[in-house]
Amino acid sequence: MDINLSIRNIGLNNASDAIINLISDSKIIKQLGIEGIEIGKGRIITVTNILITKFKLENITLEIDTTYRELDKENNNITLEILS
Repeated sequence: MDINLSIRNIGLNNASDAIINLISDSKIIKQLGIEGIEIGKGRIITVTNILITKFKLENITLEIDTTYRELDKENNNITLEILS
C-alpha cells in the first residue's frame, strides 16, 4: 500500500516532533516520525510499499501522536475507508 498525506500546523505555537500512527483493526501497522513544524507551515509525506498482511482491509486511521499540549486534538485523526 502507498499513502500520500499532507499535514499543516494551524495552531498558535510551533509544533515539536511527533509520530504518525497508521492503524487498522486497532493495531498500529506503521509509525512515522516527523520533525517539528513552525506555525503556518506544513509537510507532504509519501510512504510507499507498506506491507499489509490482512487480505480484506476495510479502513485505515492516521493519527498524529504528540507529547505537547494542544487546545484541540480532534483534527489529529482521520479514518480512510477502503473501497473495493
